[in-house]
Amino acid sequence: MLLISLCQAQAFLDGNKRTAWVTCDVFLTLNSYRLAVIPDDDILSLMDGISRGTLDTEAVTTWLTERTTTATTP
Repeated sequence: MLLISLCQAQAFLDGNKRTAWVTCDVFLTLNSYRLAVIPDDDILSLMDGISRGTLDTEAVTTWLTERTTTATTP
């Protein structure tokens, strides 16, 4: 999964989790999905879990699925 790979790759000196999160949001948007409004603390917990390796692909997929809807065309 893109989010996990970018977060764990540590490609940058700083901002890996932020870059991974924004990339995930853009990817979903480009594919006609929309993330719900998610509290910052929930996002931080997700990203910390991914970077520490305590959340696996299934857990992250479930987390995102529960917070993602199909974007509606205006």
